[in-house]
Amino acid sequence: MTHRQGPTPPDAPRRTDARLNRERLVAAAREVFAEAGPGASLNEIARRAGWAPAPCTATSPTARPC
Repeated sequence: MTHRQGPTPPDAPRRTDARLNRERLVAAAREVFAEAGPGASLNEIARRAGWAPAPCTATSPTARPC
């Protein structure tokens, strides 16, 4: 059995729950960036998406801790 390493390509098919989580996160990020601009907080994005900050930064290899 082989295991793929690295992030999932953006065009790869996703499980339904993963797709819905991503949609919620992107919608929350758009909202927060529209309100706060470049100073938007990952904590606020995570909160509005219904996530804890740790999963938010764990899914983004370039994100700094909140």
